[in-house]
Amino acid sequence: MTNSYVDPSRMGVDRWLAMVAAYKHQQGACWVVDCGSAITVEQLSEDGVHLGGYIVPGLPLMGKNLLSNTAEIIVDRSIDAFEYAPGTDTSSAVQQGLNWVFRSMAHQLAREVAAPVYVTGGDGELFTRLMGEHHGDCQYLPELVLDGLAEVLG
Repeated sequence: MTNSYVDPSRMGVDRWLAMVAAYKHQQGACWVVDCGSAITVEQLSEDGVHLGGYIVPGLPLMGKNLLSNTAEIIVDRSIDAFEYAPGTDTSSAVQQGLNWVFRSMAHQLAREVAAPVYVTGGDGELFTRLMGEHHGDCQYLPELVLDGLAEVLG
């Protein structure tokens, strides 16, 4: 595999390990999504070259950032179900807005990529389910980073 970063030491090791495991699993072009505190999306070429990626805040971080930087938004209750319809109060508008963004990411990736997608991370199972509504080759592999570590350590 080939890292696309000018300075590969600037890439988080968890991102690299997930890519190593996904490429080992696929032996070809694929995408890797890690849905943790940050959501990372990586593209790998047929010959194992990292073509680049995206990093955005994960669901919990998006919510914390919104609430800590906006004085007028007060969430006074938890929303347990994954809903994305427009909220009818501040608490549901915040939670369902975050869910809508997360769902939109999954659906957009599904529409834009033809290659297999490997997903990991705490919210990875949900992302896989949402993406699977529009993309037939998306797998949730919860141990992807550890699988990459095992591969690297040989």
